[in-house]
Amino acid sequence: MLRSRLLAALLLLAPPALANPATEMRMMGDCAGCVLSGADFSQFRLTGVDLTDAQVSDTTFSGAAMTIAVLNGAVIQGANFDGADLRGATFVGARLSNVSFAGANLAGADFEGAVLVDTELSNARLCKTQMPDDEMANESCPSN
Repeated sequence: MLRSRLLAALLLLAPPALANPATEMRMMGDCAGCVLSGADFSQFRLTGVDLTDAQVSDTTFSGAAMTIAVLNGAVIQGANFDGADLRGATFVGARLSNVSFAGANLAGADFEGAVLVDTELSNARLCKTQMPDDEMANESCPSN
């Protein structure tokens, strides 16, 4: 188990230009419970990555492709998701402190039960986004 989690973490840390196409396209990388601090995942392909219960601090995901990522129960402090594609990502029960989502695509994301401290979602694209207060945000949905 530990070996497979370490391998998954190493694959996630590989620079996109060096990773092979099969690795870049794999779904559901397992990094549940990982501790990430000071890492830079800018522009990485992290589709479906599982960061359930992870401890994330001072980490950059700027411009990352993180559709259907799972961050349920994660504790995220000082992270940057500016311009990231987080369509369908889940942050259920997560604790976010001083996190930036400026320009991020949060269409279909779920923040049910999440605690947001010094974290603003209004600068992100919100369409069918489940907010922590059980309200649905649709400010950025295309007009019919």
